[in-house]
Amino acid sequence: MDTGSLDRKRSTRDKWWVATAVLPGQLTVAFGMFGVVVALPNIITAFGTDVRTVQWVMTGYLAARVVPMPAMGWLVNQFGQRNVYVLGVLGTTVATVLCGLAWSMESLIAFRVVQGVLGASVMSLGMVLLYEAFPAEQRGLAMGLFIMVASLGPTLGQSVGGYLVQQLSWRAIFFWPSPVVCSVRSCRCCVCRATCPRQRSLSTCLASVP
Repeated sequence: MDTGSLDRKRSTRDKWWVATAVLPGQLTVAFGMFGVVVALPNIITAFGTDVRTVQWVMTGYLAARVVPMPAMGWLVNQFGQRNVYVLGVLGTTVATVLCGLAWSMESLIAFRVVQGVLGASVMSLGMVLLYEAFPAEQRGLAMGLFIMVASLGPTLGQSVGGYLVQQLSWRAIFFWPSPVVCSVRSCRCCVCRATCPRQRSLSTCLASVP
């Protein structure tokens, strides 16, 4: 078997390894965005707060996701694309668990803000990693997979979140994604080091994504 054929087989295998590492995390982040909505009435009851205060659980998270975006290119240049991505993965997991352990309304809002800040790199760099792992002729497929998984967030977030809140507790919506992230993504992070291109192509990739 010639070298070109081996390279093609390796490239095909690597791109799906990267997809396996990236896509579950996108679903988890999307769930975190929408799954909390159905739990807000229970959170109000649990902490004895009002609607004006509890809305910051969502508003703080969404606003915090935007804050790191302008600095993402600088962070990647300073620390490396893979390092920023892995830090975002681990940090989001820890922040999500802390949200489930929140002891007051203020602590829940604070942990949600941290979750949003760290989750920004997971969403943006996850798209970049997936885009770069696929060859040019299959990047439409890569972006289609990314958008398909992200679009499941509003559907699964509210349906699964509602079930968890009704059967267990509002805290369960923060605990259930953690084993998924730890088992799937931590095992795959080492794959990204070998299969994902160097960070110098990040700006080119971002400019090319529609």
